[in-house]
Amino acid sequence: MFGFNSEELFTKALQLEEPWYIEKVEFKNEELHMYIAFKKGFKFKNKENNETTAYDTINKVWRHLNFFQYKAYIHCDVPRIKNSNGINMVEVPWSRQNSGFTMLFESFVIELSKIMSVKAIARIVKEYDTRIWRILGYYVSKAREKIDYSEVTKIGIDETSVSGHNYITIGVDLDKSRVIAITEGKDASTVDRLAEDIKEHNCKKEQIKIATSDMSPAFTIGIKKNFKNAINVYDKFHVTKAINEALDKVRKREVNKNEILKNSKYLFLKNRSKLKEEQQEKLEKLLNNEYLETSIVYKYKLQFQEIYNGIITKEEAKERIKIWIKEASNTKIKELQKLAKTIGMKMENILNYFEYRITNATLEGINSIIQLSKSRARGFKNIENFKTIIYLTSGKLDICV
Repeated sequence: MFGFNSEELFTKALQLEEPWYIEKVEFKNEELHMYIAFKKGFKFKNKENNETTAYDTINKVWRHLNFFQYKAYIHCDVPRIKNSNGINMVEVPWSRQNSGFTMLFESFVIELSKIMSVKAIARIVKEYDTRIWRILGYYVSKAREKIDYSEVTKIGIDETSVSGHNYITIGVDLDKSRVIAITEGKDASTVDRLAEDIKEHNCKKEQIKIATSDMSPAFTIGIKKNFKNAINVYDKFHVTKAINEALDKVRKREVNKNEILKNSKYLFLKNRSKLKEEQQEKLEKLLNNEYLETSIVYKYKLQFQEIYNGIITKEEAKERIKIWIKEASNTKIKELQKLAKTIGMKMENILNYFEYRITNATLEGINSIIQLSKSRARGFKNIENFKTIIYLTSGKLDICV
């Protein structure tokens, strides 16, 4: 026992009110155990709002916040009362139903989850990480049940790798920079599931006016099917990414025959303004070599970037891209020819950018957070845990404990 009125102290600390009170406090095996009791004869309100005394009790134990470095537990013989449909356990003020933790403990876990991995949290609170995941999953689920997306009109859709060939597709509210839906996979059916998910949160499919995405046929088909009023804008980041991929394919093909191209990958792929002086000098030498197909494709990359960077109308962009496609197609570089054909086929949605000037920049920023979340979710046994972390870090949910 402690050398002070510990029962009164912990009653106040737990903010217990009638009929609850601390009956005794024990410190044993380097653990703090608080035993809560209720006033005998107290009448509890049942589901019909009728007052009734306890039918019987059932012993329950909850993990509470640590007392300094020591684990703390709350014990209580919780009363059960009669209702018209049977016998139910009374709700206690320090914990939610069916939880083995106090709400203060769960609040602490939620706060820690914003800055550290679940494994780290588990080490700090000395609990199994599976129990921590259950806490996080519960509160994310509850927060999403009440969230409202009735004002969402612009969404960004993109996939991200989970591990190996496993992917998730995320839907982002571009105006409020928040993840609003997540589903597994990256085929056309993922957009079906995203659309149904946000529909459950008061977002009608027809209210979506703009949907940004990469150039994949799956997303294009899914957006056209589900968001019939939406303009599909191919994100300029992904168009540039396609050009970079073609460029790197040419470099890989040439590098075995041209020693000068060794260790040049990032010279061609990185933003030129971010290169060091010696790197810029090396790149300039490569660009002056008119026999290198890699250098030729790089110049086409710069030309396309100039189109994006220009303050031009949709019609002006259309004419400049058509010229770019024609000239790229007339080269003898197969990768560039294939790219030109792809851009020609997807011209309409690429040009939508020049009318609406909307990109997936918000989504790319969120993707960076998601990649950090992957390390924080390391060791998760199912994809639901990964989704939980994404909603916690990027969903801007109102989580109340």
